[in-house]
This record gives sequence, C-alpha cells and structure tokens, in this order.
Amino acid sequence: MRITMDSVTGLLSPDFRTRFMGTRPVKLFKIVMHGMPAVLALSSRSWLVYNYQGRLHVTPLSYETLEYGSGFSSDQCPEGLVCVAANTLRILTIQRLGEVFNQQAIKLAFTPRKMVLLNDSKCFVLIETDHNVDAAAAQAAGSSALDNANQEDDEEETSVPYQIFGVQRAGLGKWASCIRVLDPIEGDTKQVIDMWEDEAAVSVCLVKFHDRPGDQFVLVGTTTGMKLGDRSAEGCIHTYSVSGTQLTLLHKTTIDAVPRALCAFQGRVLVGAGKTMRLYDFGRRKLLRKCENRRFPCMIVSIQTQGERIFVGDVAESFFYAKYNRSTNSLFIFGDDTNARWLTAACCLDFDTLAGGDKFGNVFVCRLPAEAKDDAGEEPGAIGGYDHGNAEGARFKVNEIVQFHVGETVTSIQKCSLSPGGAEAIVYGTVGGGIGAMQPFVSRQDVDFFMHLEMHLRGASGAREVRDSKDEGGGYDHPSVCGRDQLSFRSSYFPVKDVIDGDLCETFLALDKKRQKTIADDLDRTPGEIAKKLEDMRNRLL
Repeated sequence: MRITMDSVTGLLSPDFRTRFMGTRPVKLFKIVMHGMPAVLALSSRSWLVYNYQGRLHVTPLSYETLEYGSGFSSDQCPEGLVCVAANTLRILTIQRLGEVFNQQAIKLAFTPRKMVLLNDSKCFVLIETDHNVDAAAAQAAGSSALDNANQEDDEEETSVPYQIFGVQRAGLGKWASCIRVLDPIEGDTKQVIDMWEDEAAVSVCLVKFHDRPGDQFVLVGTTTGMKLGDRSAEGCIHTYSVSGTQLTLLHKTTIDAVPRALCAFQGRVLVGAGKTMRLYDFGRRKLLRKCENRRFPCMIVSIQTQGERIFVGDVAESFFYAKYNRSTNSLFIFGDDTNARWLTAACCLDFDTLAGGDKFGNVFVCRLPAEAKDDAGEEPGAIGGYDHGNAEGARFKVNEIVQFHVGETVTSIQKCSLSPGGAEAIVYGTVGGGIGAMQPFVSRQDVDFFMHLEMHLRGASGAREVRDSKDEGGGYDHPSVCGRDQLSFRSSYFPVKDVIDGDLCETFLALDKKRQKTIADDLDRTPGEIAKKLEDMRNRLL
C-alpha cells in the first residue's frame, strides 16, 4: 500500500494505492536509482518502485526470487543491487528503465512465421520462411559468417556480414525455409530441419491422433515454387513424430492447394487448403482424407475449434461458423459475418465470440446471436448450409460488438494474462512491432467514468475550454495523441464501438494542474482520484 504524507503536518492522505506483490510477506529495501530514492519490494516476485521521466513506475524484475537486497555502488557498478537468492550472494544492475516489457532477442536464419509449444519439453517449434532468397546461398552464407566469427579480430574479412545485409536476391518463386526446435528459457536451438529447395513452410500445428494415443505429432504445411499472389499452387503436409526435443519425419501428404491453416480437432486434423476445408486422419503412409467442404468463398487462412464448433477465417470474407456432423460425416456452415474483412489474425474468445484483426489496422470482436443454433445441419442431406453465390450467405449473421482502429496491420492476437493473477485481456501485435492490449471492464460505473473522461479529453470540447482558459491567462492546448482528431482516427474504417481509448485517457496525467482540476470538477472527482483510477486499470493488466 502506498500512501501520501503531508510534508508539513505529517498527516496521511486518504488517497492510497494498493498493488498485489505476491503470495509471500513483502519486504521493503531503500535503494537509489538515477540519483533518486527508490524501493526494492521482495515477495514471491521482485519489484522495483522508482521515478523515471517524472512518473512513478512499479515494475517487476525479470529475475528469480530474492530474499534480501540493498543498494550497492562501486567503480564497475555505479548503481546496482547486492541481493541474496537462496544461498548465493549476487550483484545486479537494472537496465532499460521505463520499459513495460522485458525482451530477449534470439537470432534466426529466416523470418519466423508461426510456432507451436511442445508441452512436454517446453520448447517451441518455429517455421521460418523467406521469399526471393536462394536456400543454398543462405546456408552457405550462414556457415561462412560463423567461420568469420571464429577467426581472429585482426584478420581481414572477405565478405559482408550475412546477418546485416542478407543474401543475394534469387527471384520470384524462390524460397528458403526451415523448421527449428527452440528452447525459449536457455535460448538454444535443439534441432533445425532445412526444407527442400524453393519449399516454403506456411503453417504448423500440434496434433494427438485418436489412433495413436500418447503420441504427439507436429504437422507442417508447405508449398514449392509458389509465386506471390498465385492461388493455384500445390502443397504438402509433413508429419513429424515428437520424441523429447527431436522431430522425425514420418511421411508427406500431397494436396492440390496450399495448406495455409492447420488445426487439431477431436483426434484428427482440419486443413484449410485454398477454398476447401478438409478433415484428415492419421495413416501409415500418408494422411487419410475423411470429409471436406468446398463452399468457402476465397481462401482459408485460419481455423480454430472449441468443442464441436469450428471457427474459420477467410482471407477476404471475415469469419465463418461451422460444425462437423458425425451422422453424415460432413462439415456444414451455419453462420458468417456481414462485413467483408481482410483477416490477418484471429482468436477464439468463447463459444460464440471471436476477435480478429485485418490488414487495414482494425481490431474487432464479433459474436453469434443468442438465438442462433448450430444443429441445422444435423438433418440428413444438410451438407452445405452456405452458398457464396447467394447474397444472403449463411443462415445466421454475427453481431459486431467491438470496433477499434489501431493504425497498424495486426499480425497476431490472442486472449491471455500478462501477469500471475492478472485479468485476462486481448493482446495483439502489429507489423511495426507494437504490442497492445484490450481488457474488459468489470462494472458499469467504470464504463461511465472512462467514457466521460475520454469525452473531456477529446479535441472538440477540450480545445474550446482551453481557449477560454487562455483568455484568462492560463492553460494550453494539449496535442492529440494521434496527431489528428482522435474520434475520426479510431473510426477510420468502421465507427468506433464500445472501446475506451486508453492512450487518450493516459494523457490526463500530462496535462497542467489547472486543466486537470477543470476536468476533475466536471466529473465530480479530484485529480488524485482520476490518477488512481488510471493506475488501477493499468495494474489489472500488468
């Protein structure tokens, strides 16, 4: 608990902030960071409370559990910590103050595309793929770069660094790709499987087939010699058995389209190949096709499942809701979206709700209406349920419940918790390397409060009040967080719906005191109460 104390009277302020530090009793140690007082808080996790750029940060340390700590200073370590961890004494330094996330970079051979986690070994299986690259030249350049790194520093290098300049472009339809088994904790590569010449890995998934109980298999979808924009290319599905951290190739299954989406489904695997979704089972020499649905409009790029329900993402036609009919051994579609979206990321939130991102920088959430039923295809003969030649499409239409424009193409999205005990949120990543999160409100009072705060911070009403305060000799017009009208920006393609702009609300702390007091009075709050509300929302996530 953090409480403000009056420097004159010594009275404690009723405005206090709380933060959950861990499951063990909290120990506080006074240290110095950047020449300013700071606090090291130790519990089941280690935390650092410090001032940076005029703002108080409460940040967890990416380190093992510490027992005791104290400030430490020497010629080699001007501002450090001396700590006790178990039965060892350690001297630490804090780097990259002010950052929210801690990251470690691991160099790869090519651009990582997708990955899955092996639950037993806790290793990732990554597929890496680059276009317009000669695979043989890339492997040769990588080995020569390794040899140059092992040479003496005074020797003259005969080639430019491969890691910086890459390799010579090979032309269209040329691909370089590999499968890598990576230990994320140690940062070590356990295995690398190079693809054949001009073969590109495009999808990967982890499957447990019902005919092989207890065994895990990694399926990788590939294509050979595909040119960008070509939808007539053929593909192949590689089946690997998993033994610890090693993959062993069992067989390859050739198909007539590129398998861009793979997903485990009830002891089998669903494959999205072009406009067709197929259900495969395990075979000794290849995967065995059981059933298929060819009624998707453009190209399947994502498949997710929950129970009996299947969620399919089309590259240009948003989401489709499908189901597998066991009695007729068929896949039928019973729901779709009314907006044609170019999907780049998809995530299943619950049995009826999906979150997605498109290539124009929009994040949206759609939900199947409560009256929708997925048992329409249980009747004999109901094998389709959808006709892309029909203007009406599927029987049920989803409702768009969230619309928000982030300004960058969303490349990944998922539902997760960023800290132990933290609230679940929709976390998304963008093509520019940005990470954002959208968390749900828990009460209607919070919704009303932040909605009115956002309204006061927007440019229209805020600028008028600022101009009035300028006439009185005070205040200034704080620039928009996006450089233009905030409401117009967030509604670039679809009107923003049921989303509070957290970036805009955070600008309240950067306003001058008079402007904060004006907004707080309109909300019947004090500036301290508003700052506490913002901090509580941030602490729920981080």
